[in-house]
Amino acid sequence: MSRSTAEAIPESMIDMITYELLEDPVVAEDNHVYSRNSLLDWFDGCTEVGEPITSPLTGRPMGTSMKPEPNIARQVEQFRARGGRSQRFNESTQTIGTLAKIFEIIDPLRDLFATKNWQAPALVVMGNENSGKSTLLERLAMMPIFPKDKFICTRMAIRVHLRRGPCMAPRLDVFDKQTGTVMWSKVVPMERGRDFVKEAMETVLIQEFGGLTGVSKTKMLILHITGPNCPDLDMVDLPGLVSTHVRGEPENMRALTADLVESYVRENNAHSLYLVAVPATAAPNQSLAFEVVQKMGLHDRSIGVFTKSDKCDLRNEGLDGLGGLKDLRSKVYQQARDTVPLEQWGYVCTMNRPQDDSQKSNYSALINQSQDEVQFFQERNMGDLLGQQMAGCKALLTRISIMFHDYLRSTWAPSTILLLREETRDYRDKERALGVPRADTFLPSGQREKEDGPDARVTREEIARIALDRATVMLTEASARTMDTIAVEMLQRLHTQINDESCEVAGKPSEVLAHQLNLKHNISQYIADGLEELEHMVVSQVAGAMSNDDSDFKLGRFPHFIDAMSQIFIKQLTPWKEKTDAALMSYVNVAFQSPLSNPHFKLKYTFRTDKENGLHPYCEMDFDAEALAATVIHTIVLRCSILLTETMGMEAQVQQLVHSIDWTESCAHERSIYLKGLYHVDKVVNQLKAHLELSEEDVESFHRTGAILPQDSLEVVRNALSNAHSTIHGSGGPPMAPPPSRPAGGRGGMSHHPQGHHNGGRGPPPAPRSGAGRPSAHAGHHQQQHPQYR
Repeated sequence: MSRSTAEAIPESMIDMITYELLEDPVVAEDNHVYSRNSLLDWFDGCTEVGEPITSPLTGRPMGTSMKPEPNIARQVEQFRARGGRSQRFNESTQTIGTLAKIFEIIDPLRDLFATKNWQAPALVVMGNENSGKSTLLERLAMMPIFPKDKFICTRMAIRVHLRRGPCMAPRLDVFDKQTGTVMWSKVVPMERGRDFVKEAMETVLIQEFGGLTGVSKTKMLILHITGPNCPDLDMVDLPGLVSTHVRGEPENMRALTADLVESYVRENNAHSLYLVAVPATAAPNQSLAFEVVQKMGLHDRSIGVFTKSDKCDLRNEGLDGLGGLKDLRSKVYQQARDTVPLEQWGYVCTMNRPQDDSQKSNYSALINQSQDEVQFFQERNMGDLLGQQMAGCKALLTRISIMFHDYLRSTWAPSTILLLREETRDYRDKERALGVPRADTFLPSGQREKEDGPDARVTREEIARIALDRATVMLTEASARTMDTIAVEMLQRLHTQINDESCEVAGKPSEVLAHQLNLKHNISQYIADGLEELEHMVVSQVAGAMSNDDSDFKLGRFPHFIDAMSQIFIKQLTPWKEKTDAALMSYVNVAFQSPLSNPHFKLKYTFRTDKENGLHPYCEMDFDAEALAATVIHTIVLRCSILLTETMGMEAQVQQLVHSIDWTESCAHERSIYLKGLYHVDKVVNQLKAHLELSEEDVESFHRTGAILPQDSLEVVRNALSNAHSTIHGSGGPPMAPPPSRPAGGRGGMSHHPQGHHNGGRGPPPAPRSGAGRPSAHAGHHQQQHPQYR
């Protein structure tokens, strides 16, 4: 058996809770070594569900004390120094983690995807009962998490959520599909995952049916596994399809299992690919799972998997040969008459014989199982199938990887790019709403961007010019608004105050004169107070208008400019106020001049004689202030209308301050968030397009039609797969061999038969071809009924 150049992680360095390389190893009270954080996760999980603390491996009660394990910590560091990787297994036990590379690209946007209606692709395994589905999935994931039994063992959908991220202890949820809620959740150790999953399933069945019978369509088990080498991928084990009545099961068990599987496919088909498990000794055209494939048009998304190849050893090749190793080879090549044609992705045979695990951990059992599989095919003269990527779980993973990369390229990546572009538009709209042109950076004086537009950078002088123009508009609008609405109450109050000074007074001339002077003083004070109030109103209105500018420029983002403008405006407002006050005072003086020139002011001097004083002067004054009040108000309004003209000297002062004003935007932090978001989104889009060699035309075609332009992308997929392999396993490892290439001449003369598929009786079948967007010849009518299959 060939050995990989990559070094596998010894079991002594594996954390049995996560199956990852130990981090900060500690010895627990059960004398087993764990990563500190995963052990703490386990303790928290026990407390969370109100259970006593037990050993993750033995289930026996124990305390929470722990102590460092320096010897193993040293071994881990030495392992890393030798180039040991954090993957659980070496290349000879290649896992589904080889798909993780593509999802590294979207890591910067993981939080964003969590808030969007984005779904990870799913690998769904279906087959008849006891067809080896669960064992197959365990081998692919190298995780002992699926229950096994010689009878019915999977009685509801089990969905494994693999997610890329910091290593965490696995968590098992019981999910109610009807209510969309988690009924029960618990942290589980990977080494005993199979036991916890089985226990949870049995609990659900007893609650729903009163015993271990039937299948649950309303409940689903979800196992969350997060690690640095996990792809964003779901693996789904569906209950086995029952062909005949089983004692102790419902009479309609066949219909129940078929309905559950078909319902799941209908609900999740848009982002699912399929493995169809068939025992190597069975006929695919008799499989209920292949009935689902044909009924729902899943040919171009399915890989056929022959399980339990070791059972072929028990068949007598000298008789009819059916069910033996020769028959298996014929079925893998799709030459047997009982083979259901899968032209696109074909078949792979596997052998995952149960291990004698009485003295082994599940971890060791999975590795030994992987090594035994390779040895089995080599010892039975089927090594050529290994070389042709048609035998063994490693070959199956290679084919799954190619199929997934094809799916990612034809469906997932374009739809993800479109989703990201929606986010780009959202980021761009929000960023532009902060104000354009941008002022986070400036061009040197005298330079211009090659392309104009809202995102083009400008010089500091250009920003100052636009800001001053906008401030001038704000000044005009604020002045008008002040007179028309804001200052109405003040003007009305001033009018009333002046008008209320109207009077008729008679008496000694000194008394009347004193009253006249008091009237003039009061009116002058009213005017002074009114102008002071008006000044504050105008300044406040101008500053507020600039701060709340709703134009595209958003002048309010420059608080230092607004402060400088306000100070300059106040300084320029002083002469305007003085001129206005002088004009109004002249009207007041005129109002109390000779009655000959002012019909509203009457002053009469006469003489009277009385017993007390004898002959004495007598004065009568009649003052109608209505005309003065109207003149004052009119003058104020008129003076405000020319306010802009008399304050235009601001421009020269502002120009002098262009380089001294701090042009930092008040929204600088918010803009930086949006610009960083745009950068990351654009980077991910470009990386996805480059990694999967997607053109802009491909993305636009997917947007219009739901499919990228037809083309042979197999070479693209091979390159992407090779890149992923090199990244994960290093450049020293052998490349992943693709399935055999298609002979020239289209389909190589293949003909279709009701009972099977032939290609002339010799040689390997056509290689799986890429382009999952193209329907197979056997699924045309299904493709028309279900456009999402294209």
